[in-house]
Amino acid sequence: MRALGAVLLAAAGLAAGLERAYALRRRAVLIAALASALELLRGEIARLAPVDEAAGRLARSGPEAARGFFTLFSAGLSALGEKEVSEIWDSAARTLPLSEAEREALAAAGRSLGRYGAEEQEAAISRSVAALSRFAEEARARAESGQRLYAGAGLALGLIAAIMLY
Repeated sequence: MRALGAVLLAAAGLAAGLERAYALRRRAVLIAALASALELLRGEIARLAPVDEAAGRLARSGPEAARGFFTLFSAGLSALGEKEVSEIWDSAARTLPLSEAEREALAAAGRSLGRYGAEEQEAAISRSVAALSRFAEEARARAESGQRLYAGAGLALGLIAAIMLY
């Protein structure tokens, strides 16, 4: 019975480590999806599509990991008039698990929406895409290196707990 408990502790530690590694991968996927979605948004703006229509399209059929953000943004646009587009964009961005620098890169695109001409909006979105793409690559590299690290650390902590209790 004690051996089973030790195995369960080790497995629990491994599971905790794998969950942390998986969270890193999800974050990398989210940042890459946001960059891709902004590329699509830039294309919509180039075609002179209204922001609310473009946001609705991205909420329905944009990159899956970014759909939640665009769903919140699209829903928030119903308050347009009481709030500016940039405020609604920032409000949706605050719900995402991003660092301050990543959130700022995303917010920079939102500050130009509906405020400037199509070319200026496209330029701001391009800068945000470039920054988010860099962050996505860094997050992907961190997730790859962290996968073994967190799995190993979780297993080691589980084994240590099992040894101490055994």
